[in-house]
Parts: sequence; C-alpha cells; structure tokens
Amino acid sequence: MNQEETLFYTDLVYHIRKLAGLITNEDPEREERIVIREKDKKQTDENGNPTYFLSDFTLALFAFTLNVSRKAECMLNGPSDLHKYPEEVKEAIKDFYLKIAEDYSETPGGRYIDGGPASGEDFRDNVLEPKYLECLSNNQKLVIDFDGGYGYSTGFLEEAFGGMIRKGYNCKELLEHMVFIYTEEPDRIAEIITYMEEEQERLDKEGKKVKAYTPPKD
Repeated sequence: MNQEETLFYTDLVYHIRKLAGLITNEDPEREERIVIREKDKKQTDENGNPTYFLSDFTLALFAFTLNVSRKAECMLNGPSDLHKYPEEVKEAIKDFYLKIAEDYSETPGGRYIDGGPASGEDFRDNVLEPKYLECLSNNQKLVIDFDGGYGYSTGFLEEAFGGMIRKGYNCKELLEHMVFIYTEEPDRIAEIITYMEEEQERLDKEGKKVKAYTPPKD
C-alpha cells in the first residue's frame, strides 16, 4: 500500500461521483490529475514503433461502468452514461468503497461490543470482514475511508484491524487487498498498519493462532 495507490482510488471515486452528478463542486488539482491519468499508455517496440494502451484509470472506470450496467440491467454506452443511473452508481461504489462515517458510524466507539455501540469488534465482525471477503471474491481491492468520523479510539482501530489478524487473516495479504484513505489524519494510517504488523509478528513467534488472546485494556 502506498500514497499513490490511495490517491488513485480517491481520484477514481471523485471522478465517478462527478460523472454521475452526485457532486457538483470541482477540485481543480484533482481534475488536472485525472486528465493525466486518463491518457493512454504508450509502449515502443525495438523498432521504435509505438503501441497505445488504455490507462489503468480508464480501465478501472470502464470496469465500474460495466458493474453499473449489470445493476441497471441495461448496457451503458460508457462512463458518460453514469449520470442516468445515480442510485446504481451509489450501490456500485459501495461494492468496493467503505466509508466508515457513512456506512457504519460517525461516532465509532471503543474496543468491545459489551463496552458500547459502534465498537471495533462489531465493525470488524459485521462490516469489515464480510466486505473484505466480498471484494476478495470479486477480485477487487477494498477501499476504506476513515474521513468524516468524530475520531477513532486506539481500541476501535486495534480491535478492528489487529483483530483481523487474530481471526486468522495474513497481514501481508490483507494489506495487498486493502487501501486506506485518511486525509484528515494521514499519520494514523501507519498506526493502523503497525497494529496489524505487530499482531502478525506476535502470532508468528508463537507459531499458532491464540484464539483466547485478550488485548490490554485501553
């Protein structure tokens, strides 16, 4: 996971929403970046003859448009038709894009379910894990957007993401299939990854998964 990948997906979701008429305010810096992203890729053979390929951004946009076509049960001519199906676009975005403040809670709580609502344990078991498995089965990355929430406790984040390791998921594989967006507090992305890596290291040293492990109280 890297900053460029995060930027790629934030640009993609922005562009999709704009094409669908779901947002009207333009971000000039993002617009300039998207123009560059949409340019065809050029490769030159040993004789100097160029071959052009669709950019990764354009391919992702067309794949999304195809998904909207399936949901709308009709064939779209291209991304320019997305504005005709705003509800299907919203649904298709949610297939791979999880915005915690909108799709779970603006006020995430603590670590455990018995400690109050919107806990890290509840989020992990009932939202994060099912959505991750869904994306994995569809050969998609899960984009997790932390922006818009009223703060995340250490307990919530560790139980949600470190807890995925305790449930038996491999840290490296998770990070290969997840993209984190947290423009409001970008440094916390490294914190979340650290929780996952430390838990993987702990379990690797023990040589087995310890189901009864209880994290320290926050």
